[in-house]
Amino acid sequence: MKILSIASSILILICASTSCGEYDTLESNKQIMKRVDSVYYANKDSLQLLSDSLCEKFFLEYKQEAIDSIRPLRLAEIESLIEGN
Repeated sequence: MKILSIASSILILICASTSCGEYDTLESNKQIMKRVDSVYYANKDSLQLLSDSLCEKFFLEYKQEAIDSIRPLRLAEIESLIEGN
C-alpha cells in the first residue's frame, strides 16, 4: 500500500512539473502573438501598398509561369486520350 502511494505521488509530481512548462510556453506564445499583431496593425497600410505593388509588378510573369507549367500536363493528357489509354 505504501509503495502505491509513493508511486502515485511521484506520478503526480511528474505530471505537475511537466504541465507547468506547457503553460509557460502557451503564455509565451500568447505574448508573441500579441506583439506580432501589434507590429502588423501598426504597419498594415504600408504592407498593403507593398503587397499591391509586388502583385502588379510580377503578375504577368507569374501568370505565364503558371500557364507554362500546366501546358505539358495538358498535352500529356490529350496524347493519352488520343492513344486511347
